[in-house]
Order: sequence, then C-alpha cells, then structure tokens
Amino acid sequence: MQSPQPFKVCPQCQQPTVIDAAVCQRCGRVYRSTAPIPQVTQTFTADGRKPSTLPLFANWCAKWGAVGWSVLCLAGLLYGMNRAGQHIDQYRGGPGETGASIGIAIGIGMWAFIWLAVAGPCAVVYFLTRPRGS
Repeated sequence: MQSPQPFKVCPQCQQPTVIDAAVCQRCGRVYRSTAPIPQVTQTFTADGRKPSTLPLFANWCAKWGAVGWSVLCLAGLLYGMNRAGQHIDQYRGGPGETGASIGIAIGIGMWAFIWLAVAGPCAVVYFLTRPRGS
C-alpha cells in the first residue's frame, strides 16, 4: 500500500488538489502561494477525510486497562494469600491441611481465570490496534 501523498484543499470549493498546484482544477481559484511539500502535513484518507484516531484510543485504553486490571488482581491475590496463610495453621498435620491446600489452589485458579478473562481481550485489542511499524 502506498503512503498517501500530501495535498491541500481549496478554501472556496473544498476540492483536494496536489500540494504544489497554483490553481484549483474545479473552481479556478488562484492559490496565494505554491510551496514545496512541507515536512509536517495533515494526513487525509483517499476520500479527503482525516483518518480516525479511534484505533489509537482503543490501543491506549486496552493497554492501561490491562495494566490496571493486572495490578488490581495482583493486589487481590496477595491479600487473599495473606488471609489464607493466617488461617492455614489451624489445619496443620491433619486431613484439613490437604483440604485447605486444595481450596487455596482452586481459589488461585479462579483468580487467574478471572484475570485472563479481562486481560486477554485487552491484549488482543492492544496488539491489533497498535500503529504499524511499532
């Protein structure tokens, strides 16, 4: 795919034309100046509209949503492990220790599944909407 060529828009008829044109092809308006292709220009799509910034916003939301969710889940996991560790001592040396260990493993597995249910789609959106070449 070719990169879009920079162009200007006639202020009278809104017709896009090449950047170094001296006269508008549609209405005949004479431009005040003709300039070489500038270093920084606005980009437009082929039909003359500015490109959407929605993919960049979605990328930003997905990245920070996943980071925030991961930090929140890590804090919850550490809190839960701390609380479980405080109560596990009463089950030492008996069948209750095995049951408590299984319960903790199931709880951590559920926590990981809930984390992945949100962070996974955020990661997919992040990787699909990032700018090309990065």
